Amino acid sequence: AAADPCPGPANIALTTGATGEVFCAALISLTTPARAVSQLPVQVSAIFSWNNGPGAGAQSFNFWFRGFPNNFQTLTTINPGNYYFFQATGAGSMSNTGGGTTLAAIGAASIPTTAGANGAVWSGGPHVLNDLGTYANISLVTAIFSWNNGPGAGAQSFNFWFRGFPNNFQTLTNGIARGKYYFFQAPAGLNILMD
Repeated sequence: AAADPCPGPANIALTTGATGEVFCAALISLTTPARAVSQLPVQVSAIFSWNNGPGAGAQSFNFWFRGFPNNFQTLTTINPGNYYFFQATGAGSMSNTGGGTTLAAIGAASIPTTAGANGAVWSGGPHVLNDLGTYANISLVTAIFSWNNGPGAGAQSFNFWFRGFPNNFQTLTNGIARGKYYFFQAPAGLNILMD
């Protein structure tokens, strides 16, 4: 199957709180504050990106805070095809086109894991909630998390799937879908085939 265009909407609808989305626009350098500020809506006060490691101890969020000096920031660019949490002070809109990134064909990529949370944009096919427990390529994955943008800061939360728990306990009720970002809880050394 042919690769899909970069996932995500043409515009990211910002809401108060954290809006998580795959970024599909052109690269933004955050090391030139004036340029970053001119390319980001005024509502964006911070940006976070998950760093998979290696090693559970090295896993962390990289960050950029508006108005802070470069030597404080750990996130220096926003790259097309990566997933970011855009912290916003209010509603707004951010262009999300022109990055030219594509998803790999189904089954052409895998997620190498380190012990802990491994974040990735899913380039495999969809897998519904009822099938996750028997899906062979995630048999060693113990949990999956996905950010829910809301609407509204009070409704923002992580949806989850825990292996072995009944479906009425799970909140990741739509399963996993192509082009969406997930955190896979898994042991080190696993390669999760995205098929």
